[in-house]
Amino acid sequence: MEKSIIILSLERIINKMSFNVSLNLNSSDPLYEQKKTILESNDIDISKPFEINEGAPLPSGLVSALRVQSLTDSELSGAAAVQGGRIEAIRADRQNAFGEENQKNALSSLQDALKNNGTSSITVSDASPALLDKTSAEINKLL
Repeated sequence: MEKSIIILSLERIINKMSFNVSLNLNSSDPLYEQKKTILESNDIDISKPFEINEGAPLPSGLVSALRVQSLTDSELSGAAAVQGGRIEAIRADRQNAFGEENQKNALSSLQDALKNNGTSSITVSDASPALLDKTSAEINKLL
């Protein structure tokens, strides 16, 4: 019996050291198809949650997906122009792929979701308040 209690306690400790973030692309967004194309061509699968682990950097796929999700029409046009108008050639993994403002908006949207236990486009699950605070503080350093 004691072993099962210890195992359950360890599972709780381990689970508190990470949490999941899921992104939802709004199909009514006028840029939905272009954003979806960019995500697919960059092999970013937002149908599965991204795991955020304590002490580890934010997953690069999550940051790239947030950049795409935060795209404005002018940022998309600028990025497409660099690629000869080919949306599928846009690289979302570059820090300033869509400009500095986009990077800032992407990280701010994640930070807002962490503070508010999710938003309409970002779902946060299985997170301890302490880990959310730590992650938010790390995002502050990047802003």
